[in-house]
Amino acid sequence: MDDTAAAIVATRRQHILDGTDVTQGRSLEIGPLATPILTRDMGDVRYVDVVDLAGLREHYGTDATVVTEDIVEVDFWLTREDGTVSTLAEAVAPDGPYHHVVASHVIEHVPDMVRWLQDVADVLVDGGSLLLAVPDRRFCFDALRSPATVGQVLQAHHDGDRIPSVRAVYDYARTSVEFPTAAAWAGAWPPEQRTAPLDRARTMVAQQQQGLYVDCHVWPTSPVGLADLLADLVELGLVDFGVERITATQRGHHEFYGTLRRFHRGRDRHVQAAEAVAALAGLRADLPDEDRTWPHQVREAELLEQQQVLERRLARAEARLATATAARDRAREQRDRARRDRRRARARARGLAALVEPQRTRPAVRLVGGVRRRLGRLRPGRG
Repeated sequence: MDDTAAAIVATRRQHILDGTDVTQGRSLEIGPLATPILTRDMGDVRYVDVVDLAGLREHYGTDATVVTEDIVEVDFWLTREDGTVSTLAEAVAPDGPYHHVVASHVIEHVPDMVRWLQDVADVLVDGGSLLLAVPDRRFCFDALRSPATVGQVLQAHHDGDRIPSVRAVYDYARTSVEFPTAAAWAGAWPPEQRTAPLDRARTMVAQQQQGLYVDCHVWPTSPVGLADLLADLVELGLVDFGVERITATQRGHHEFYGTLRRFHRGRDRHVQAAEAVAALAGLRADLPDEDRTWPHQVREAELLEQQQVLERRLARAEARLATATAARDRAREQRDRARRDRRRARARARGLAALVEPQRTRPAVRLVGGVRRRLGRLRPGRG
């Protein structure tokens, strides 16, 4: 892993863990592949995935986004030798309980979200944390898909889905598009050209019908969408988690983060559920509105950001203007004071001159008078 990739992993780890001290207690990471959020040197860490290491390397052998040599050795896997799939709790409970469960880009894949959350709750200690990183459907290949609904989640749970349903497999295969995150944030419309042709979708559905695990995004969602799903599931009594954190998707990114806290088994569940629903309402209210038509929401966000930049610039300009005005007023006051001082100095000088001038002129007048008298005596006709 080069320095850039390592920095990206470190940043994601910081966002996902959000200060959680994983050195305390045992931790389980689900689906770590080649870039685990938790490394074994961070504490008592276990890994679980759908298949074992050999199966993972075979499955991702043609995936350019996964370095198969870096896929970590998993401790537990869900697929049994006979090809059937166990639940998460069945696979990992004997090694539990766990204080922390980390799931990066996992919850959107699970066939039965309710059962999965129940399994995680079963293997967590009271107050244990479930730390999530979830792709935002608006900024990835799910951009054309409708958001997952509570009804779909309940149906999957009612049907006891152990593999992604026909609905999930077909919708995923038929609607996926090449939609880079940068293009989405730039306000582009998702392309109409689908990633897989109809024949590919038909093949994937046939594989599902044969009982094979066809990996796909079962639950496309967003921050507000996940908050709404969890609020109903908690209130319906299906999920024993409170939600401490659901973040908005950061600009330029394609995922958001959540922290769920397992209810205490010794406390009244109805009280804890009411507290959790109230807390979720507050979290949801703080999330950006996602109801407006895409991509106008992005463009509105850009305009809002530009407005905020201009407002900050205006505030700085006004502050500089106030400083310059104050300096000008001080200079003007100093100039006016100097003028008043000069006028007073000139007035004092004129007053002194008025006092001194008579004293200077009297001797001169007497001298002139004497000279004139002498000249008069010297004129002809006078003796």
